[in-house]
Amino acid sequence: MKASETIIAWNGLDNYRNEGRPGSIAVGPLLHDGDGDWTRPYLYTGGAAEVYRRNISTKDQQFSVLRDFYSLAYVYGLHPYLVHRAFLHIDEYQDITKAMGAGPDENELGHDPNVGYGRSSYPVPSVEERRLERSFHFFAAT
Repeated sequence: MKASETIIAWNGLDNYRNEGRPGSIAVGPLLHDGDGDWTRPYLYTGGAAEVYRRNISTKDQQFSVLRDFYSLAYVYGLHPYLVHRAFLHIDEYQDITKAMGAGPDENELGHDPNVGYGRSSYPVPSVEERRLERSFHFFAAT
């Protein structure tokens, strides 16, 4: 999905709605009249939910996606690997990480055998992924 058309929705570790899970994240398309609201279980939204993000340059989109990644992991406490797995659905995230030589791993969406993957051997959580209509939801498996 293009970042200019992708909403990021999440719950911080200590902030969630009754139907949401703490530390969860989802990415999906902008909502239009008649669409089901896939963002409902989440307390926060960003990405293209912010109108200005829909019309910025590719380079600014890439920077903004990396800024979102940092904010979700550092400010809201989401596991970086969980955010990474969700962001693999965003074209600009894949483009910038591949340009840095740290693209998706062999078992991840968008893996390119001609681009290295940059993850070190630190432990990562088991990830539960669910698809709801055209959105993708990620949780650390419990």
